[in-house]
Amino acid sequence: MAIRKVNKASEIYKDLAIRVNNGELKNSDFINGRGSSKGLTRKRIQYVKRNLISYRKSFKSILDVGCGDGSFLVEFVEFCNDLYGVLPSESEVNLTRSILKNKKLDKSIKVIKGSTTEINFKKKKYDCIICNGVFLIHGFTLEIVEESLEIFSKLQSKNGLLYIGEQPEIEEDYYRREKSILKKIIYFIKGKNIKSLILIVYHYFLRLFSKRIFYRLSENMFSIPINEFEKILNKYDYVIVKVFESSTNKIISDNEKNKKMLRRVDYLCRKK
Repeated sequence: MAIRKVNKASEIYKDLAIRVNNGELKNSDFINGRGSSKGLTRKRIQYVKRNLISYRKSFKSILDVGCGDGSFLVEFVEFCNDLYGVLPSESEVNLTRSILKNKKLDKSIKVIKGSTTEINFKKKKYDCIICNGVFLIHGFTLEIVEESLEIFSKLQSKNGLLYIGEQPEIEEDYYRREKSILKKIIYFIKGKNIKSLILIVYHYFLRLFSKRIFYRLSENMFSIPINEFEKILNKYDYVIVKVFESSTNKIISDNEKNKKMLRRVDYLCRKK
């Protein structure tokens, strides 16, 4: 087992992409959609597609910020001919372009280097912007998120859709800092997040017995309650259409929005 200390989660993906490009890893060794999309990642792709599919007739262009291996964009090739992806490092861009080329989709999906606060596509407006599992990345702050939303709003066509996925409502880094194993378990039980608890135990098991590389992050994950995030979205001319629980795709009712819970949330928003 090897542990590498990094500041931001984006550094993990950059390092992994470099190692894949150098032949040290296979694409399937990638996590969270950076290779073969299987298991939970595949389920997440289907959730997002299901939540957007009914609006497909209004999509002339789609921008996926933090597009990973392009899996979300691949799902919309049959509905839209104007597809764009953004990734933060050249190594990730090159890897995703290679994956798309193998699928013969490199002409249909354009991928460039950029970030949520720096998008250099010449195209000015997008009918749909997807930002899944990005704002939660370690190192993101409220200031960066607001700057990102301001840019999205400028790039978004009127009445266009913004889909923000897997946004934590409560800080999930507690268990990383807490040294007491018992307190960690109580924390997840109180949040009714048994699946996450099992996942953490599984990761500890891997750290003890596998030869994989694990990354230790020094910066915290960004989290924000639904009602607070709704105010920020409104500030940048976005209105929430629906809110989903990321792990189940269940629609969160207005009453449930007021319950601050240990969960990740998907936001489907419309530009005013």
